[in-house]
Amino acid sequence: MSRDRYVDFLRSWAILLVVLGHWLITALIRHPDGEITAPELLASVPWTQWLTLGFQIMPLFFLAGGHAAGGSWARARAAGGSAAGWVGRRAVRLLLPTAVYSGLVLLAVGVCVALGVDRATLALVGWAMAMQFWFLPVYLLLSALTPVLYSLHERWGVRVPVGMGVVGLGIGTLVATGDASSRGSAVEAIGALNYLLVWGVVYQLGLCWRDGLLGGDGDTAPRARGRAVAMAVGGGLGSPSSSGPGRFPSV
Repeated sequence: MSRDRYVDFLRSWAILLVVLGHWLITALIRHPDGEITAPELLASVPWTQWLTLGFQIMPLFFLAGGHAAGGSWARARAAGGSAAGWVGRRAVRLLLPTAVYSGLVLLAVGVCVALGVDRATLALVGWAMAMQFWFLPVYLLLSALTPVLYSLHERWGVRVPVGMGVVGLGIGTLVATGDASSRGSAVEAIGALNYLLVWGVVYQLGLCWRDGLLGGDGDTAPRARGRAVAMAVGGGLGSPSSSGPGRFPSV
């Protein structure tokens, strides 16, 4: 199977909106004494919170990423490639542009240090740059696990993301309902697994999408539309129900 240009478009569109969204919520304020701060725009200007509805794009990024990675690994495996070689090439493709961007920022920071720019301001720059990369470690780990995840997908199909979702929900509930003052490091560490499990659900659904398990060419138009509507309604109801009356934070 050749590359799916529609999936490539979705990945590009998702990255564009991620970058734009992060820049939009970064509000820089210069105070009379010269100090520069970056208050959270969503808290400082409450009406901007509605804009986030148009920037819930990371699930699409992981979904398209799973679809693309599944196709890439299937082609590499069919050609006799090794898992280690494939993972290494994927890592380089992800990290090289990140390294170039980070290098340019660090070069600018070095120039600012030489010019005597306040270190607190430079620390703010470091925070802003790191914030843009929050998803990269998770995506890199899922990419590295793709050969294993694809094997699980070939054996159990949609049951894999369903199982991951159930485990993730259980862990999230455990962490969210616990007393913050009594949480131990073990509970926090277990809670960190949800970064992998929750985004892994969407990534794994990308594999299912590629192989037609979420609907294929054989579906009739009404059936395909029905499945799409059901998934949209389910996702639309799931988020507010967990962050509204439930114990999960809304932001």
